[in-house]
Amino acid sequence: MPNKTITFKNEKCSGGKFSKKRITVLVCTNRDGSDKRKLLVIGKSKKPRCFKRGCLPPTITYANNKKAWMTGELFSKWLVDFDKEMTKEKRKILLIIDNCTAHNVDPTLNSIELLYLPPNTTSKLQPANQGIIQNMKVKYRARLVERLLVRCENNLPMEVDLLSGIQMFSGAWSDVRRETVENCWKHAFGKKVIRKKKGQKAAENEVQENDDPETEKEAEDEPRVDRKI
Repeated sequence: MPNKTITFKNEKCSGGKFSKKRITVLVCTNRDGSDKRKLLVIGKSKKPRCFKRGCLPPTITYANNKKAWMTGELFSKWLVDFDKEMTKEKRKILLIIDNCTAHNVDPTLNSIELLYLPPNTTSKLQPANQGIIQNMKVKYRARLVERLLVRCENNLPMEVDLLSGIQMFSGAWSDVRRETVENCWKHAFGKKVIRKKKGQKAAENEVQENDDPETEKEAEDEPRVDRKI
């Protein structure tokens, strides 16, 4: 978000403070962007008051803890739920994950094989870190600025609650194009990410992408994004 503005001399211009509210968002998608998974949003409150005035988008799963961070418990639950869904659909996938401490879990999985990236390789080998998350953030900021301008024109408080933020994130994730996802995978692993064997089903060759940044320093005006490849 912009932190400066231009005004005429002698014109009154009031500033404000950055919000200290933070959330963590887990992103997961397959190689060609045809299966972008639900976003896992982690906040602090178990039942935020703003949720009473509206429903969460169907593309969002909400969880909470005191610091709004990804934890081993939350990640393990997400993995187990994901595995159940893949088992129900009779799919076998390889899930690429960075070596964040919260990801060091070992749940019993039937349809998901975990592949952990080596240390200090996230910026080079993690597809979500090659532009997928950045693209989502750009689209989120565009929605945020548009919303604030509308509120400013109608003399409404320049505030965005958690529900509104989640709704904008859901829209931003939906706006990320398949071409963007596929190009980021190619940038990380090259064009031939998956080599299919003759007669092998496509579902057996799917690679899910997911990404997480507990160690990354974020800008003051941005929510955290948990980048699981």
